[in-house]
Amino acid sequence: MVTFIDFRRYEQYEPFFDSLRQLHYLRKTDVDGYFVRVYPADHPNYRLFDLDRADWSFRFNTPKPKGNKGFLELTY
Repeated sequence: MVTFIDFRRYEQYEPFFDSLRQLHYLRKTDVDGYFVRVYPADHPNYRLFDLDRADWSFRFNTPKPKGNKGFLELTY
């Protein structure tokens, strides 16, 4: 699962996100979680976000024999 999250929110809760990621490494969950920081277009790191977004888009739009995949957008 890939979660795109505002970079300010990510930085605010980074220890929490790190603990979620560790659950997979400790084999306590079958969910493979990744977090992508979303930067606005005028931010110096926007290009990094743009590259991450393009990479995940390619991965999710390329067919695999293991099954379906796709995007889900949650707005809160």
